[in-house]
Amino acid sequence: MPQTPTPVIVLIGAYKRDTKSSSMEFFLRVMEQELNARSIRTHIIYPTVYFGNLKVSTPWLKKALGAIDKLFLFPCILKWRLHCLAKQFGGIIVHIVDQGYANYCMFLNNIPHLVTCHDLLALQASIGDFPERREPLCTRIYQRLMLHGLKKASLLVAVSDHTAEVVRRLTGLPPRACPNGSQWPALSLPSNRE
Repeated sequence: MPQTPTPVIVLIGAYKRDTKSSSMEFFLRVMEQELNARSIRTHIIYPTVYFGNLKVSTPWLKKALGAIDKLFLFPCILKWRLHCLAKQFGGIIVHIVDQGYANYCMFLNNIPHLVTCHDLLALQASIGDFPERREPLCTRIYQRLMLHGLKKASLLVAVSDHTAEVVRRLTGLPPRACPNGSQWPALSLPSNRE
């Protein structure tokens, strides 16, 4: 009897021009390491930076060029790469490791996939949950695309019970709460005693 091939977990990382902190890259690398330690094959795909590499002096134009990369070019590239990986490995499961890229769920119709939701603060701000924080129009549009993608996800995972409740309220879907473990070394705090 032929053995069924184990699917490859395809981890979708962040657009390189977006990474202001290394926390999402760290999360992605921990996922990769832990899956591989359990003999689960992984493959990482990052949104390709094409137009975002162009030298422009105005910040809004740089942001617009990045949006072209993320919203128009990468979905086409992603579909092709996923097709090739599925053919090569016999099956894939896609894990979008940051909810900020949930809009890619719209292009994963027949592919099992999940999205990890770390927080939805920008989305909450864009829909008026935080009246003191007014988001620019472009951010509000992008957040609506992200919400649309979240609603299309095969599975949503939230890193805390609070985030799970926010995801449930905004999407109407039941996410699984899976609290983050900490891989950061513990810090010893100085004592307040004299």
